[in-house]
Amino acid sequence: MTGMVFVCALVLISGAWAGNDEKITVRLVNSARVADATLSPGKQQAARVLSHAGVEVEWRECSADPCAEDLAQDEFWMHVADWRPAASCVETLGFTRLDGNSETGARVAGIYYPMVRQMAENLALSEATILAAAMAHEIGHLLGLGHSTTGVMCCAFNRARIVEMSQGGLLFGRDQATSMRSELLLRTAAALAPDFSRAQAPSR
Repeated sequence: MTGMVFVCALVLISGAWAGNDEKITVRLVNSARVADATLSPGKQQAARVLSHAGVEVEWRECSADPCAEDLAQDEFWMHVADWRPAASCVETLGFTRLDGNSETGARVAGIYYPMVRQMAENLALSEATILAAAMAHEIGHLLGLGHSTTGVMCCAFNRARIVEMSQGGLLFGRDQATSMRSELLLRTAAALAPDFSRAQAPSR
């Protein structure tokens, strides 16, 4: 398998987004024990792609996934894992899933790291860059995006696309950037709505 690796579910913009950035926190669980020499540049490259779309990422490394702990509307889980969902296809590179509450959308993403290693070996490319492309792609899914024919949300990564990533490309499109920012604003508004309603309720 040396051609194309599919990114299972779970144009380009030339400069940074003009406007105020939205912020997200990604709780990263490195259960695959990827070395920091690979993980750190992967996070940096993924953050660069998202920053171009007007989304700033704070990475918070976690040793576990305490399911009882509630996530804020701008927080998500991401696993860099040596496992993949049982129902995923053989060539899965990344995945997203619901957290059990359909109203909150997808809150958990993962990167199947054995496929990152295999793809890096087959294409003679950096594991960090492949990891970064997969991370940015799955965060796009977490923020409501589907697949596209170009950019980081393409449904499959080949050598040319990963090289493009390493050269500062493989970004989100302008419409995709707008959609992600709008999704974050809607989530925040939905979270604040109950508190606002209580604050406006007349006292008895």
